[in-house]
Amino acid sequence: MIYAPAFDRALGQPIAGSIPIPRAARLIISEGNYLLLRGGDWACARSEFDEVWYCDLAEGERVRRLVARHERFGKDHDAALAWAMGTDQRNADLISLTRSSADLVIGDVVFQGLQEAAHAYRAADVGAGGKVAIIMDQRRLQHPL
Repeated sequence: MIYAPAFDRALGQPIAGSIPIPRAARLIISEGNYLLLRGGDWACARSEFDEVWYCDLAEGERVRRLVARHERFGKDHDAALAWAMGTDQRNADLISLTRSSADLVIGDVVFQGLQEAAHAYRAADVGAGGKVAIIMDQRRLQHPL
């Protein structure tokens, strides 16, 4: 068993060792905005993944989801919108520059399907905690998209 970190939105901090990943798992899917950056410590991250997909969510939907998330964690609407259009937008601008380095770019429809599948998996198979432990295979992933 190995353990991966999770991000606790209530604390605003990553928590080491939060997601148990069993040895038998064959695939890891990791969300990470900076995985394709070519500078700093992130430059080493790309070599650890068999594939990196860029989720190209429509701008309006991205902002809507960010505002809703910030409101869920205590910001009023104006503060949530300001954060989404300030700090979050600067991150989005940086991340968008990495799009061409991705192995695959997926759009809204595929992204929504993946989210629904992950939700169903968590609800059906993972149990309490809702953590998805998906492990990266040493072979290249085969994707029909």
